[in-house]
Amino acid sequence: MTMLEKLLEEIRSGGTFDTAALAHRLETTPELVKLMLEQLQQMGHIKAYEACTSSCEQCGLKTSCSAPAGSKGIALWQT
Repeated sequence: MTMLEKLLEEIRSGGTFDTAALAHRLETTPELVKLMLEQLQQMGHIKAYEACTSSCEQCGLKTSCSAPAGSKGIALWQT
């Protein structure tokens, strides 16, 4: 399984992971994860949601998001 496939599998597993958490799970660097996310997006495998900028109470994803309440700039991805 390639690194891109592993990353895609992590995204499909649900939850929210920042690049550092994804890098840790994939045993690589956050910089490489960012590049892989960009590549997966360009290939049409994932789509970025708007980054979180408002209160979690108003967010429609609050029940499935594992980001700490009030986090700013969390990127969410869908497959």
